[in-house]
Amino acid sequence: MPRRLFTRCSSSSTRNLWLSLLLVLPLAALPSRAAAEPPPRLAQVYPSAQARLTEQADEQLQQGASQFQRRQWDTAEHLWQEALRLYRQAGNRVGEGRVLGNLAAIQEAIGRPQAALRLFQQSLAVAEEMGDRRGISFALSNLGFLHTRLGQYDEAIARLQVALPLVQQMGDREGEYDVLNQLGIVHRAQGRYDEAIAAFQQSLAIAQAEQSRAVGVRRMCWAIWATPTPSRATIRPL
Repeated sequence: MPRRLFTRCSSSSTRNLWLSLLLVLPLAALPSRAAAEPPPRLAQVYPSAQARLTEQADEQLQQGASQFQRRQWDTAEHLWQEALRLYRQAGNRVGEGRVLGNLAAIQEAIGRPQAALRLFQQSLAVAEEMGDRRGISFALSNLGFLHTRLGQYDEAIARLQVALPLVQQMGDREGEYDVLNQLGIVHRAQGRYDEAIAAFQQSLAIAQAEQSRAVGVRRMCWAIWATPTPSRATIRPL
C-alpha cells in the first residue's frame, strides 16, 4: 500500500516520496528513543547554525527515506533519530514533528502499532503547536489508518473526517484520495455499504481526474469490496 513521508523539512524544498510496501516484516521490536532529552539548542544563540543544522537534518531525513524504501528498518530509524536530534538542536519544531511521524512509520512497519500510535500522537501535537497544516493532515491521516488496523473504526472515522477537509484545502489530491479510500475501507468493515461506495467512487474520481492510478484504484476497490474483512491500513509516513 502507498505510504507518504517527508524527505525534507524546509518548506521551499519539501517533496513527497510515495513508497509501495506490501509486506510488514516480523522484525524484533526496536526501542523507542524519540522521548530522549533534546540536546542544547545552540541555534538559538547562533542563528546561522540553525540553517546548517536543518540542512544536515534534511540530509539524514532523505537518506532515511531511501533506506525505508528498501525496508532497511534499523538503518532508517538510525538516520531519522539523528535527524530528530539535529532538528531539536536547531530548535526546528516543524522538522521535529515531521520526523516523529516518520519514526512512527518505522514502529508500524515492524509490528509495534501502539508505539506507532504514541509517536503519531506526538507528531500531531507538535504540528498543532506550530500551525503546520501539512504535518497536521499527515498525522491525522496516519492515526486514522492506524486505528483502522487496530479495529478501532469509530476513532478511525473521527480522525479521517478531520483530515479530509485539510487535505482538500491544501489541494493535496493524493492525500485526499488516500483518506477517501480509507474511509471506504472503514465503512465497508462496519457494514455501511452506501457510505463505502460513495467514498470509493470519490477516490476513483480523483484518480481519473489526475489521470493516474485509475486502473489500480478500480482493482483495489473491487478487491476490498469482495473481501470479508478490511485490508490492512495504509500508513502515510511523514
